[in-house]
Amino acid sequence: MTLWKDLKFGLPHLNDITHIAIVTDKKWMRTYAEAISNVISAEIKAFELSQIETAREWLKNT
Repeated sequence: MTLWKDLKFGLPHLNDITHIAIVTDKKWMRTYAEAISNVISAEIKAFELSQIETAREWLKNT
């Protein structure tokens, strides 16, 4: 459900978003992030749950 909400928001704003941080404990979501990064222009980086602060810093500094 959350993924659908994210897509509904993100698709109309696809060209406005330059960086996406995905924070998850699911390996398949990190793999998905790597795959989708080849399709859209935004830079996507996946982080484990324990790296949430690193993800926030990465977004702040981009």
